[in-house]
Amino acid sequence: MNFRDDSNEVHYFVVDFFNDLTGFDRYSSKSWDLQSKAAKKNYQADIGKELVTLYKNFSSSFNFDHYILFLGGLAETIRVDNSKSVFGVSNIKSESRIKIENALLKECQKKSYIEKEKEDIDTIRDFIKHVIFVIDDKEKSEYIKSIVKVNPLIVPSNTILEQIFNQIRDAQSAKKNNNTVEGIVLQSQDEFIYYNRHLTNQEIKMMVLNRIINNEIMQRGITPSFFPVYSRIPETERKDMFEDCQLNIARTIFDKNNADNFWRLFNNIYEILTNNIGIHIESAYKLIDVNILKSLPFMDILSVKYFMAVIKDGIYDN
Repeated sequence: MNFRDDSNEVHYFVVDFFNDLTGFDRYSSKSWDLQSKAAKKNYQADIGKELVTLYKNFSSSFNFDHYILFLGGLAETIRVDNSKSVFGVSNIKSESRIKIENALLKECQKKSYIEKEKEDIDTIRDFIKHVIFVIDDKEKSEYIKSIVKVNPLIVPSNTILEQIFNQIRDAQSAKKNNNTVEGIVLQSQDEFIYYNRHLTNQEIKMMVLNRIINNEIMQRGITPSFFPVYSRIPETERKDMFEDCQLNIARTIFDKNNADNFWRLFNNIYEILTNNIGIHIESAYKLIDVNILKSLPFMDILSVKYFMAVIKDGIYDN
């Protein structure tokens, strides 16, 4: 989802509910429906079979704006141009397209949830014109780098990025296993919100930034955004002040009793910085929710400003 031109519009990621994954914007007015097939070499019959849940949703009374089939790979004989990893039906050879359509029709005839009148080759041909095919051609680390655009100076190693990828995958699996939704009938698409099978883009960004900050916070020096604050401290006090800032943040990170409040602060800072691009730390500090600050006994004015500077310089290039 993060490599699409409209990726910033996706707010909710709904797991194994309408499909393997379905994205919705903030008000459920726009949707991206996605089915995934992990095999590295899919043939026409495989593609036709995997399209059936997308076709089910296409045929339903609900409207989905985009239908996406995410594939681990394709046999080389299917595409017109094998260099394209994101494409529509126009990049599928005509003989392959016919085989895919027939395989989908055959699969529809097997499924009790496809109405008889929808088992129609003309409707299937119309549906396939709407499908976007995406080939998985990226490393795990690339997917994580696309989630938050951080300063290359604090991007961790690919090993850490792969661990973050696995953490998000585990969070997705936890949502999938959270409770059963089998047999539920929805009156409108936005009712997914009541079943706790979704993650928000903000939650996913927080997972990534959480790991990056935890991995880097104690190795960071005086970041560019903190320098104006640092330079106002008497020179004889600067070293001790800076060490205190790092210590206070470390004590807060490892304060298990206050973990929720720490991430409330993190989220509050992140929203301030991303909603006010270019804001200086002194100005940003004035926008922080005071009630959150009061809940964190180890943090003080300077440690909060330093923490803000680390986050800011992790988000934006300076």
